[in-house]
Amino acid sequence: MSKLKIPHKKKAMDENTISKPKRSLRSKHKRKKSKKTTAIKKERPKKKRKDRTAKVHTKKKDKAVSTKAGSVSTAKRFRLLTFSRKMLLLCLAPMMLICILITVFSRQSLTKSVENEIDNALKIVAISLDETYSNLYQGDYEQDKSGKIKKGDVSISGNTDLIDALKKRTNYDITLFFNGMRLVTTLRNDAGAPANGTLADSAIYEKIMRGKTVFLSNVELYGKEYYVLYQPLVNADGTIAGGIGVAKDATDVKKTIAAQTRRITLISIVLLVLAAVLIIFLTTRMVLVMKSTKHFLAKLAQGEFGADPKQKHMKRNDELGDIYRSSVRLQQELRKIVDNIKQSSESLINSANQLTGMAQSTRTTVDSVCDSMRGITDASVTQNEETTVAIGNVQGMANEIAYISNIMDSLTQHANQMSEAEQASETIIHQLNASNEETIDTITNVAEQINALHSSVDRSKRRSI
Repeated sequence: MSKLKIPHKKKAMDENTISKPKRSLRSKHKRKKSKKTTAIKKERPKKKRKDRTAKVHTKKKDKAVSTKAGSVSTAKRFRLLTFSRKMLLLCLAPMMLICILITVFSRQSLTKSVENEIDNALKIVAISLDETYSNLYQGDYEQDKSGKIKKGDVSISGNTDLIDALKKRTNYDITLFFNGMRLVTTLRNDAGAPANGTLADSAIYEKIMRGKTVFLSNVELYGKEYYVLYQPLVNADGTIAGGIGVAKDATDVKKTIAAQTRRITLISIVLLVLAAVLIIFLTTRMVLVMKSTKHFLAKLAQGEFGADPKQKHMKRNDELGDIYRSSVRLQQELRKIVDNIKQSSESLINSANQLTGMAQSTRTTVDSVCDSMRGITDASVTQNEETTVAIGNVQGMANEIAYISNIMDSLTQHANQMSEAEQASETIIHQLNASNEETIDTITNVAEQINALHSSVDRSKRRSI
Protein backbone atom coordinates (compact mmCIF):
# COMPACT_ATOMS: atom_id res chain seq x y z
CA MET A 1 0.00 0.00 0.00
CA SER A 2 1.22 3.52 -0.88
CA LYS A 3 1.63 6.11 1.82
CA LEU A 4 -0.84 8.96 2.05
CA LYS A 5 0.80 12.45 1.67
CA ILE A 6 -0.94 15.45 3.27
CA PRO A 7 0.82 18.83 2.48
CA HIS A 8 -1.84 20.95 4.23
CA LYS A 9 0.08 21.27 7.44
CA LYS A 10 2.82 23.50 5.93
CA LYS A 11 0.26 25.65 4.12
CA ALA A 12 -1.69 26.16 7.32
CA MET A 13 1.46 27.15 9.13
CA ASP A 14 2.44 29.61 6.38
CA GLU A 15 -0.97 31.23 6.42
CA ASN A 16 -0.85 31.56 10.17
CA THR A 17 2.52 33.23 10.03
CA ILE A 18 1.37 35.61 7.21
CA SER A 19 -1.94 36.61 8.83
CA LYS A 20 -0.32 37.77 12.04
CA PRO A 21 1.81 40.55 10.51
CA LYS A 22 -1.16 41.75 8.44
CA ARG A 23 -3.05 42.30 11.63
CA SER A 24 -0.16 44.27 13.09
CA LEU A 25 0.14 46.39 9.89
CA ARG A 26 -3.55 47.31 10.04
CA SER A 27 -3.26 48.25 13.66
CA LYS A 28 -0.24 50.40 12.83
CA HIS A 29 -2.16 52.00 9.95
CA LYS A 30 -4.99 52.80 12.35
CA ARG A 31 -2.56 54.33 14.82
CA LYS A 32 -0.98 56.46 12.06
CA LYS A 33 -4.42 57.63 10.91
CA SER A 34 -5.40 58.56 14.45
CA LYS A 35 -2.10 60.41 14.91
CA LYS A 36 -2.59 62.29 11.60
CA THR A 37 -6.14 63.31 12.53
CA THR A 38 -5.01 64.54 15.94
CA ALA A 39 -2.07 66.42 14.33
CA ILE A 40 -4.41 68.01 11.77
CA LYS A 41 -6.79 69.02 14.54
CA LYS A 42 -3.92 70.55 16.44
CA GLU A 43 -2.54 72.34 13.36
CA ARG A 44 -5.86 73.93 12.33
CA PRO A 45 -6.04 76.49 15.16
CA LYS A 46 -2.34 77.30 14.63
CA LYS A 47 -3.01 78.20 11.01
CA LYS A 48 -5.92 80.34 12.10
CA ARG A 49 -3.72 82.05 14.65
CA LYS A 50 -1.03 82.64 12.01
CA ASP A 51 -3.62 84.08 9.64
CA ARG A 52 -4.95 86.32 12.38
CA THR A 53 -1.45 87.55 13.31
CA ALA A 54 -0.64 88.12 9.62
CA LYS A 55 -3.86 90.14 9.20
CA VAL A 56 -3.01 92.18 12.31
CA HIS A 57 0.52 92.85 10.99
CA THR A 58 -0.81 93.87 7.55
CA LYS A 59 -3.35 96.19 9.18
CA LYS A 60 -0.60 97.77 11.27
CA LYS A 61 1.59 98.19 8.19
CA ASP A 62 -1.30 99.76 6.25
CA LYS A 63 -1.95 102.14 9.13
CA ALA A 64 1.74 103.07 9.31
CA VAL A 65 1.88 103.67 5.56
CA SER A 66 -1.29 105.75 5.66
CA THR A 67 0.02 107.82 8.59
CA LYS A 68 3.33 108.37 6.77
CA ALA A 69 1.52 109.42 3.60
CA GLY A 70 -0.73 111.72 5.61
CA SER A 71 2.24 113.26 7.41
CA VAL A 72 4.05 113.82 4.10
CA SER A 73 0.97 115.31 2.47
CA THR A 74 0.09 117.51 5.45
CA ALA A 75 3.63 118.66 6.09
CA LYS A 76 4.18 121.97 4.39
CA ARG A 77 7.61 122.28 2.82
CA PHE A 78 9.37 125.61 2.85
CA ARG A 79 9.79 126.64 -0.77
CA LEU A 80 11.97 129.60 -1.57
CA LEU A 81 11.00 129.73 -5.22
CA THR A 82 7.28 129.06 -5.53
CA PHE A 83 5.51 128.94 -8.87
CA SER A 84 4.32 132.54 -8.57
CA ARG A 85 7.80 133.74 -7.62
CA LYS A 86 9.32 131.82 -10.51
CA MET A 87 6.80 133.32 -12.92
CA LEU A 88 7.43 136.79 -11.47
CA LEU A 89 11.18 136.32 -11.76
CA LEU A 90 10.85 134.83 -15.22
CA CYS A 91 8.83 137.80 -16.44
CA LEU A 92 10.44 140.63 -14.50
CA ALA A 93 14.08 139.66 -15.06
CA PRO A 94 13.98 140.12 -18.85
CA MET A 95 11.75 143.17 -18.43
CA MET A 96 14.23 144.72 -16.00
CA LEU A 97 17.05 143.94 -18.39
CA ILE A 98 15.08 145.45 -21.25
CA CYS A 99 14.29 148.55 -19.20
CA ILE A 100 17.95 148.95 -18.23
CA LEU A 101 18.99 148.56 -21.84
CA ILE A 102 16.30 150.99 -22.99
CA THR A 103 17.44 153.50 -20.37
CA VAL A 104 21.09 153.15 -21.35
CA PHE A 105 20.41 153.31 -25.08
CA SER A 106 17.94 156.15 -24.70
CA ARG A 107 20.48 158.10 -22.67
CA GLN A 108 23.13 157.46 -25.29
CA SER A 109 20.80 158.31 -28.15
CA LEU A 110 19.58 161.40 -26.33
CA THR A 111 23.16 162.45 -25.65
CA LYS A 112 24.09 161.88 -29.27
CA SER A 113 21.07 163.74 -30.56
CA VAL A 114 21.75 166.66 -28.19
CA GLU A 115 25.39 166.69 -29.18
CA ASN A 116 24.40 166.67 -32.86
CA GLU A 117 22.04 169.57 -32.28
CA ILE A 118 24.71 171.46 -30.33
CA ASP A 119 27.23 170.68 -33.04
CA ASN A 120 24.91 172.06 -35.67
CA ALA A 121 24.11 175.11 -33.56
CA LEU A 122 27.80 175.80 -32.89
CA LYS A 123 28.55 175.41 -36.59
CA ILE A 124 25.83 177.93 -37.42
CA VAL A 125 27.25 180.40 -34.89
CA ALA A 126 30.81 179.90 -36.20
CA ILE A 127 29.73 180.31 -39.81
CA SER A 128 27.61 183.35 -39.03
CA LEU A 129 30.50 184.92 -37.12
CA ASP A 130 32.89 184.30 -40.02
CA GLU A 131 30.39 185.75 -42.49
CA THR A 132 29.72 188.70 -40.26
CA TYR A 133 33.41 189.52 -40.04
CA SER A 134 33.76 189.06 -43.81
CA ASN A 135 30.79 191.33 -44.51
CA LEU A 136 31.85 193.98 -42.03
CA TYR A 137 35.55 193.99 -42.74
CA GLN A 138 36.96 193.52 -46.24
CA GLY A 139 40.27 191.75 -46.59
CA ASP A 140 42.15 188.84 -45.13
CA TYR A 141 43.11 188.07 -41.59
CA GLU A 142 46.69 189.00 -40.78
CA GLN A 143 48.84 189.85 -37.78
CA ASP A 144 50.89 193.05 -37.73
CA LYS A 145 54.30 193.57 -36.22
CA SER A 146 52.87 194.49 -32.84
CA GLY A 147 50.98 191.16 -32.69
CA LYS A 148 47.52 192.59 -33.26
CA ILE A 149 45.06 190.89 -35.60
CA LYS A 150 43.58 192.82 -38.48
CA LYS A 151 40.75 192.06 -40.82
CA GLY A 152 41.72 194.04 -43.83
CA ASP A 153 42.59 197.48 -42.51
CA VAL A 154 40.60 197.12 -39.26
CA SER A 155 42.19 195.80 -36.09
CA ILE A 156 39.92 193.34 -34.34
CA SER A 157 42.24 192.54 -31.43
CA GLY A 158 40.63 193.61 -28.18
CA ASN A 159 37.37 194.44 -29.96
CA THR A 160 34.87 192.07 -28.39
CA ASP A 161 31.68 194.00 -29.14
CA LEU A 162 30.56 191.62 -31.86
CA ILE A 163 31.31 188.42 -29.97
CA ASP A 164 29.81 189.83 -26.75
CA ALA A 165 26.60 190.62 -28.64
CA LEU A 166 26.56 187.09 -30.03
CA LYS A 167 27.13 185.65 -26.55
CA LYS A 168 24.20 187.61 -25.19
CA ARG A 169 21.94 186.35 -27.94
CA THR A 170 23.13 182.73 -28.06
CA ASN A 171 24.73 182.28 -24.64
CA TYR A 172 27.77 180.78 -26.38
CA ASP A 173 31.37 181.71 -25.64
CA ILE A 174 33.36 182.67 -28.76
CA THR A 175 37.11 182.65 -29.25
CA LEU A 176 39.41 183.64 -32.16
CA PHE A 177 42.69 181.70 -32.32
CA PHE A 178 45.80 183.02 -34.02
CA ASN A 179 49.27 181.52 -33.78
CA GLY A 180 48.05 178.94 -31.21
CA MET A 181 46.73 181.58 -28.81
CA ARG A 182 43.38 182.99 -27.76
CA LEU A 183 43.57 186.58 -28.86
CA VAL A 184 39.86 187.47 -28.92
CA THR A 185 37.53 185.59 -26.51
CA THR A 186 34.54 185.89 -24.23
CA LEU A 187 35.90 183.24 -21.82
CA ARG A 188 36.81 184.30 -18.35
CA ASN A 189 39.61 182.79 -16.28
CA ASP A 190 39.33 181.78 -12.63
CA ALA A 191 39.91 185.44 -11.60
CA GLY A 192 37.04 186.63 -13.81
CA ALA A 193 39.30 188.42 -16.33
CA PRO A 194 39.15 187.72 -20.10
CA ALA A 195 41.31 184.74 -21.09
CA ASN A 196 43.12 186.62 -23.88
CA GLY A 197 46.63 185.44 -24.64
CA THR A 198 46.14 181.91 -23.26
CA LEU A 199 47.48 178.99 -25.22
CA ALA A 200 45.21 176.58 -27.08
CA ASP A 201 45.61 172.81 -27.19
CA SER A 202 48.39 172.11 -29.66
CA ALA A 203 46.83 168.90 -31.06
CA ILE A 204 43.52 170.62 -31.67
CA TYR A 205 45.20 173.68 -33.16
CA GLU A 206 47.20 171.49 -35.56
CA LYS A 207 43.93 169.91 -36.79
CA ILE A 208 42.45 173.38 -37.27
CA MET A 209 45.43 174.49 -39.25
CA ARG A 210 45.04 171.44 -41.49
CA GLY A 211 41.52 172.69 -42.33
CA LYS A 212 39.57 170.27 -40.13
CA THR A 213 36.48 171.09 -38.10
CA VAL A 214 36.65 169.55 -34.61
CA PHE A 215 33.71 169.01 -32.22
CA LEU A 216 34.46 167.95 -28.65
CA SER A 217 32.27 167.23 -25.66
CA ASN A 218 33.18 167.32 -22.00
CA VAL A 219 36.00 169.83 -22.55
CA GLU A 220 37.00 171.41 -19.24
CA LEU A 221 37.81 175.09 -19.45
CA TYR A 222 38.49 177.03 -16.30
CA GLY A 223 36.57 174.65 -14.03
CA LYS A 224 33.58 174.17 -16.32
CA GLU A 225 32.61 171.57 -18.89
CA TYR A 226 31.81 172.75 -22.42
CA TYR A 227 30.75 171.53 -25.79
CA VAL A 228 33.28 173.13 -28.14
CA LEU A 229 33.44 173.48 -31.93
CA TYR A 230 36.72 174.43 -33.56
CA GLN A 231 36.58 175.75 -37.16
CA PRO A 232 39.39 177.23 -39.30
CA LEU A 233 39.43 180.89 -40.46
CA VAL A 234 40.09 180.81 -44.19
CA ASN A 235 41.28 183.79 -46.21
CA ALA A 236 40.19 184.52 -49.74
CA ASP A 237 43.28 182.83 -51.19
CA GLY A 238 42.52 179.64 -49.23
CA THR A 239 45.20 180.06 -46.60
CA ILE A 240 44.27 179.38 -42.98
CA ALA A 241 44.90 182.34 -40.76
CA GLY A 242 43.60 180.88 -37.52
CA GLY A 243 40.50 179.41 -36.02
CA ILE A 244 37.14 180.09 -34.45
CA GLY A 245 36.10 178.36 -31.23
CA VAL A 246 32.47 178.30 -30.12
CA ALA A 247 31.74 176.81 -26.68
CA LYS A 248 28.48 175.98 -24.93
CA ASP A 249 28.24 175.33 -21.21
CA ALA A 250 27.44 171.59 -20.69
CA THR A 251 25.96 171.97 -17.22
CA ASP A 252 22.42 172.76 -18.34
CA VAL A 253 22.59 170.19 -21.13
CA LYS A 254 23.72 167.46 -18.75
CA LYS A 255 21.00 168.42 -16.34
CA THR A 256 18.48 168.13 -19.15
CA ILE A 257 19.90 164.74 -20.17
CA ALA A 258 19.86 163.55 -16.54
CA ALA A 259 16.26 164.73 -16.16
CA GLN A 260 15.24 162.91 -19.33
CA THR A 261 17.11 159.84 -18.15
CA ARG A 262 15.33 159.98 -14.79
CA ARG A 263 12.04 160.32 -16.59
CA ILE A 264 12.76 157.29 -18.73
CA THR A 265 13.91 155.36 -15.66
CA LEU A 266 10.77 156.36 -13.78
CA ILE A 267 8.61 155.28 -16.72
CA SER A 268 10.49 151.98 -16.84
CA ILE A 269 9.98 151.47 -13.10
CA VAL A 270 6.29 152.28 -13.41
CA LEU A 271 5.99 149.82 -16.30
CA LEU A 272 7.86 147.21 -14.27
CA VAL A 273 5.54 147.75 -11.28
CA LEU A 274 2.47 147.52 -13.50
CA ALA A 275 3.85 144.39 -15.15
CA ALA A 276 4.67 142.93 -11.72
CA VAL A 277 1.14 143.65 -10.48
CA LEU A 278 -0.35 142.11 -13.61
CA ILE A 279 1.94 139.08 -13.35
CA ILE A 280 1.16 138.65 -9.65
CA PHE A 281 -2.56 138.89 -10.39
CA LEU A 282 -2.35 136.32 -13.19
CA THR A 283 0.00 133.99 -11.27
CA THR A 284 -2.19 134.10 -8.15
CA ARG A 285 -5.16 133.05 -10.26
CA MET A 286 -3.08 130.31 -11.85
CA VAL A 287 -1.80 129.20 -8.44
CA LEU A 288 -5.36 129.09 -7.10
CA VAL A 289 -6.35 126.80 -9.96
CA MET A 290 -3.27 124.65 -9.40
CA LYS A 291 -3.92 124.45 -5.64
CA SER A 292 -7.55 123.48 -6.19
CA THR A 293 -6.38 120.84 -8.70
CA LYS A 294 -3.85 119.58 -6.14
CA HIS A 295 -6.49 119.36 -3.39
CA PHE A 296 -8.85 117.65 -5.80
CA LEU A 297 -6.20 115.05 -6.72
CA ALA A 298 -5.27 114.64 -3.03
CA LYS A 299 -8.88 113.74 -2.26
CA LEU A 300 -8.77 111.22 -5.10
CA ALA A 301 -5.58 109.75 -3.64
CA GLN A 302 -7.31 109.42 -0.24
CA GLY A 303 -10.21 107.58 -1.87
CA GLU A 304 -12.76 110.43 -1.72
CA PHE A 305 -14.48 110.18 -5.09
CA GLY A 306 -17.48 112.33 -4.20
CA ALA A 307 -15.78 115.74 -4.33
CA ASP A 308 -17.65 118.27 -6.46
CA PRO A 309 -15.52 120.06 -9.10
CA LYS A 310 -15.51 123.84 -9.31
CA GLN A 311 -17.34 125.08 -12.36
CA LYS A 312 -15.28 128.26 -12.73
CA HIS A 313 -12.16 126.13 -13.13
CA MET A 314 -14.00 123.84 -15.53
CA LYS A 315 -14.85 126.83 -17.74
CA ARG A 316 -11.24 128.02 -18.08
CA ASN A 317 -10.07 128.02 -21.69
CA ASP A 318 -6.36 127.40 -21.08
CA GLU A 319 -3.93 124.61 -20.16
CA LEU A 320 -4.80 124.78 -16.45
CA GLY A 321 -8.46 124.31 -17.34
CA ASP A 322 -7.48 121.29 -19.44
CA ILE A 323 -5.56 119.84 -16.48
CA TYR A 324 -8.50 120.42 -14.13
CA ARG A 325 -10.93 118.83 -16.59
CA SER A 326 -8.54 115.88 -16.99
CA SER A 327 -8.48 115.42 -13.20
CA VAL A 328 -12.29 115.47 -13.16
CA ARG A 329 -12.34 112.80 -15.90
CA LEU A 330 -9.84 110.83 -13.83
CA GLN A 331 -12.23 111.04 -10.86
CA GLN A 332 -15.09 109.73 -12.99
CA GLU A 333 -13.00 106.86 -14.37
CA LEU A 334 -11.74 105.92 -10.91
CA ARG A 335 -15.28 106.00 -9.60
CA LYS A 336 -16.34 103.59 -12.36
CA ILE A 337 -13.40 101.33 -11.59
CA VAL A 338 -14.22 101.32 -7.87
CA ASP A 339 -17.88 100.55 -8.59
CA ASN A 340 -16.84 97.66 -10.84
CA ILE A 341 -14.48 96.41 -8.13
CA LYS A 342 -17.30 96.58 -5.57
CA GLN A 343 -19.62 94.62 -7.84
CA SER A 344 -16.95 92.02 -8.57
CA SER A 345 -16.11 91.78 -4.85
CA GLU A 346 -19.78 91.21 -4.03
CA SER A 347 -19.97 88.47 -6.67
CA LEU A 348 -16.78 87.00 -5.26
CA ILE A 349 -18.26 87.07 -1.77
CA ASN A 350 -21.37 85.29 -3.02
CA SER A 351 -19.30 82.68 -4.83
CA ALA A 352 -17.14 82.30 -1.71
CA ASN A 353 -20.26 81.70 0.37
CA GLN A 354 -21.41 79.11 -2.15
CA LEU A 355 -18.00 77.47 -2.03
CA THR A 356 -18.08 77.39 1.77
CA GLY A 357 -21.53 75.75 1.62
CA MET A 358 -20.24 73.21 -0.87
CA ALA A 359 -17.18 72.63 1.30
CA GLN A 360 -19.38 72.03 4.34
CA SER A 361 -21.54 69.58 2.37
CA THR A 362 -18.46 67.77 1.08
CA ARG A 363 -17.12 67.69 4.60
CA THR A 364 -20.28 66.02 5.85
CA THR A 365 -20.10 63.49 3.00
CA VAL A 366 -16.43 62.88 3.76
CA ASP A 367 -17.28 62.36 7.43
CA SER A 368 -19.96 59.85 6.46
CA VAL A 369 -17.50 58.11 4.12
CA CYS A 370 -14.95 58.01 6.95
CA ASP A 371 -17.56 56.50 9.26
CA SER A 372 -18.42 53.85 6.66
CA MET A 373 -14.73 53.14 6.12
CA ARG A 374 -14.30 52.73 9.85
CA GLY A 375 -17.21 50.27 9.86
CA ILE A 376 -15.64 48.40 6.94
CA THR A 377 -12.28 48.26 8.69
CA ASP A 378 -13.92 47.03 11.91
CA ALA A 379 -15.82 44.35 9.95
CA SER A 380 -12.64 43.33 8.17
CA VAL A 381 -10.86 43.10 11.51
CA THR A 382 -13.60 40.87 12.97
CA GLN A 383 -13.58 38.78 9.77
CA ASN A 384 -9.85 38.52 10.04
CA GLU A 385 -10.16 37.27 13.59
CA GLU A 386 -12.76 34.71 12.52
CA THR A 387 -10.49 33.52 9.68
CA THR A 388 -7.62 33.14 12.13
CA VAL A 389 -9.88 31.03 14.38
CA ALA A 390 -10.94 28.92 11.37
CA ILE A 391 -7.30 28.50 10.37
CA GLY A 392 -6.54 27.34 13.92
CA ASN A 393 -9.33 24.79 13.68
CA VAL A 394 -8.06 23.62 10.30
CA GLN A 395 -4.59 23.30 11.75
CA GLY A 396 -5.99 21.14 14.60
CA MET A 397 -7.81 18.96 12.10
CA ALA A 398 -4.64 18.68 10.04
CA ASN A 399 -2.76 17.59 13.14
CA GLU A 400 -5.42 14.96 13.87
CA ILE A 401 -5.27 13.74 10.27
CA ALA A 402 -1.48 13.52 10.52
CA TYR A 403 -1.85 11.57 13.71
CA ILE A 404 -4.36 9.23 12.03
CA SER A 405 -2.00 8.82 9.05
CA ASN A 406 0.79 7.86 11.42
CA ILE A 407 -1.49 5.30 13.04
CA MET A 408 -2.42 4.01 9.60
CA ASP A 409 1.26 3.64 8.74
CA SER A 410 1.86 1.68 11.87
CA LEU A 411 -1.21 -0.45 11.13
CA THR A 412 -0.01 -1.18 7.60
CA GLN A 413 3.34 -2.20 8.98
CA HIS A 414 1.70 -4.54 11.48
CA ALA A 415 -0.53 -5.82 8.70
CA ASN A 416 2.44 -6.62 6.52
CA GLN A 417 4.10 -8.43 9.38
CA MET A 418 0.93 -10.34 10.08
CA SER A 419 0.52 -11.26 6.37
CA GLU A 420 4.01 -12.61 6.27
CA ALA A 421 3.73 -14.37 9.59
CA GLU A 422 0.35 -15.78 9.25
CA GLN A 423 -1.14 -16.50 5.89
CA ALA A 424 -4.04 -18.12 7.57
CA SER A 425 -5.38 -14.89 8.85
CA GLU A 426 -6.37 -13.53 5.35
CA THR A 427 -9.96 -13.20 6.26
CA ILE A 428 -9.03 -11.04 9.16
CA ILE A 429 -6.72 -8.98 6.92
CA HIS A 430 -9.51 -8.60 4.31
CA GLN A 431 -11.69 -7.24 7.01
CA LEU A 432 -8.95 -4.99 8.13
CA ASN A 433 -8.45 -3.80 4.52
CA ALA A 434 -12.14 -3.05 4.23
CA SER A 435 -12.01 -1.06 7.40
CA ASN A 436 -8.82 0.53 6.09
CA GLU A 437 -10.59 1.61 2.90
CA GLU A 438 -13.37 3.18 4.91
CA THR A 439 -10.89 5.17 6.97
CA ILE A 440 -9.20 6.29 3.74
CA ASP A 441 -12.56 7.47 2.42
CA THR A 442 -13.14 9.39 5.58
CA ILE A 443 -9.65 10.85 5.34
CA THR A 444 -10.25 11.93 1.76
CA ASN A 445 -13.57 13.47 2.81
CA VAL A 446 -11.79 15.31 5.60
CA ALA A 447 -9.12 16.48 3.14
CA GLU A 448 -11.78 17.75 0.74
CA GLN A 449 -13.43 19.61 3.60
CA ILE A 450 -10.08 21.16 4.52
CA ASN A 451 -9.54 22.23 0.91
CA ALA A 452 -13.00 23.79 0.85
CA LEU A 453 -12.17 25.68 4.04
CA HIS A 454 -8.90 26.91 2.49
CA SER A 455 -10.73 28.20 -0.58
CA SER A 456 -13.30 30.00 1.58
CA VAL A 457 -10.51 31.57 3.65
CA ASP A 458 -8.72 32.76 0.50
CA ARG A 459 -11.92 34.31 -0.80
CA SER A 460 -12.53 36.13 2.47
CA LYS A 461 -8.98 37.44 2.40
CA ARG A 462 -9.35 38.73 -1.15
CA ARG A 463 -12.60 40.46 -0.22
CA SER A 464 -11.01 42.05 2.82
CA ILE A 465 -8.12 43.24 0.65
